[in-house]
Amino acid sequence: MIKKTVHVLLVFVLFLVQAQCQAPPPEPTMFVAKVTILTQSGSDITNYVGLLAYDLPRQRVFSQSYNETLLERSFSQCNNESTDASYYPAESLCDLGCLKGRDCSGGFCGCISIRIFGPLQFASANGSCSYESRIGTLFKVTDPDNVYVWEYCFSLESEPVPIYVRFSYENSLVQELIVFSDWKPGPPPEEYFVLPEYCKCPSRVVERKSHSQANRIFKMKLFEIVYK
Repeated sequence: MIKKTVHVLLVFVLFLVQAQCQAPPPEPTMFVAKVTILTQSGSDITNYVGLLAYDLPRQRVFSQSYNETLLERSFSQCNNESTDASYYPAESLCDLGCLKGRDCSGGFCGCISIRIFGPLQFASANGSCSYESRIGTLFKVTDPDNVYVWEYCFSLESEPVPIYVRFSYENSLVQELIVFSDWKPGPPPEEYFVLPEYCKCPSRVVERKSHSQANRIFKMKLFEIVYK
């Protein structure tokens, strides 16, 4: 009986060691997914829901906020042909910052490529994780000064699928969470990266109503999480 108990304990310890030594999955570089961004500060929680088309090799990002009143879409391409635009299909309006490297609004023409999973390569396995009914493996990494913390929750059943990415400050109640669903890996459809005909250069700055700012907040939250 004692030998059997010792054997079970050894197997359990070996399982824990293997889990802790598990390498993180490769960085997702191309996908389309529904994304919910939750911001929590103490007991206050706000959320923004949208679609994200991500093409890191070509440094392209398309996002669309879901808004009951108005859908706002944006497209950014960050390379030597930088393009940055927000547009409103229901009203055929477009706010075009730059188009293929050309300044269209009298401001700075350029953008920063969003690399959501950049720190993942430095992460270590840190037990299990879950969100609602989904269960996965947690990979965690902190910055060199131990101030910022990134947590990546992945389902690893058949192929790696992210459940969420959490960003937080060490010893803080403030955190940002990106939850993924309807995950479709691979190159996004090219249609996401084609601007409508009414996006012209030069462009006048379009002043939007307050209820149509969801996509700008959606983009801002992505930048806050990635570029702390």
